[in-house]
Amino acid sequence: PKEEKKPTKKELDEQLYAIYADYEEKLKAAIGTKVNINHKDSEKGKIEIEYFSKEEFERITNLLIK
Repeated sequence: PKEEKKPTKKELDEQLYAIYADYEEKLKAAIGTKVNINHKDSEKGKIEIEYFSKEEFERITNLLIK
């Protein structure tokens, strides 16, 4: 029987990066402004949403509160 090769840490990091990049793009499209996902590891991180005016802040918060 052939042993399955376990992915290296670098390969896992690249897979996570691709997944988070995809989610960033989806959030940008849904919210209509710049979004950054900063992940510390596979289970923790931050989502940052930028706004450039008071009106945009209100629009974004209304989207999130609904």
